[in-house]
Amino acid sequence: METSSRYNEGALLIAQRNHDRTVQIVEMNGAAQQHLGLSSPLANHPLTSILGVATQELLEEELEYDIHGTDLLDLLSKQRTITLRHADGSEHPIGFNITRMMAQGREAIFRLILSPRTLNATRYFTDDIIHSHDEATGLPDSTAMITMLRQAQEVVRTREIDACFAYIQLDKSVQIYGSAQRTSLLAHCGRVIRRNLRGDDMVARMGDDALGILLMDVNMQSVHLALHRIHRMLLCDPPMDSKGHIIDIGTHYHAVLIDQREVRALIEDALTGLSLAHSA
Repeated sequence: METSSRYNEGALLIAQRNHDRTVQIVEMNGAAQQHLGLSSPLANHPLTSILGVATQELLEEELEYDIHGTDLLDLLSKQRTITLRHADGSEHPIGFNITRMMAQGREAIFRLILSPRTLNATRYFTDDIIHSHDEATGLPDSTAMITMLRQAQEVVRTREIDACFAYIQLDKSVQIYGSAQRTSLLAHCGRVIRRNLRGDDMVARMGDDALGILLMDVNMQSVHLALHRIHRMLLCDPPMDSKGHIIDIGTHYHAVLIDQREVRALIEDALTGLSLAHSA
């Protein structure tokens, strides 16, 4: 599936597949909005999967999320408040700081944008994200984001990747490992987890609430974002060891194993999301 016919240059759109297999748009910038002819793509949209929410208590309430502004990148660079609108009509403005959001550990839902200069030192929302970024916010520009999506699609199409592994430290760093052979991948992940957590082997299996979709080049030279898919991180199933015991990984770590077939399906969903949004 080609992306050139679906994106204007510089348009940024990220889609998410829901539990019922429908696809919804969770983020787009002004260029994508113009391409689709939409007037306000983010108005009255559930934003659980877009922006960090400061406390777990807020997530436990049934809220509708409104965001003031239609260009997300512009919003993040100029505004520091999102408004939570309760079912009774009351509003609760929340100030947020992008660069501090990741330090809040399990109490923050966050966007996962990765394109590291080195495999073991990826940063979130800092100048280390990618070479091309907005100096004011540290966010990658939309052109670079689309390039990453295209690269990820090409990797899936041309390479045999069984799985990849993202070992995420919520203190703004991440360690990512991948292999063309699932057995060696899992063995390597087990060693990494034992060294860092000093516990039993753990494999966090791919599920509906996976943290993110990542692709790793089989020669482990580059990592590409395939799809933004942060979905209710606080409510996802806890990781377990080989005996089925829940592993308490505290506030600093979370691991997820990604299956190649799921990756391909999610990329296709993201790329078709524009058409789905336009026809909705």
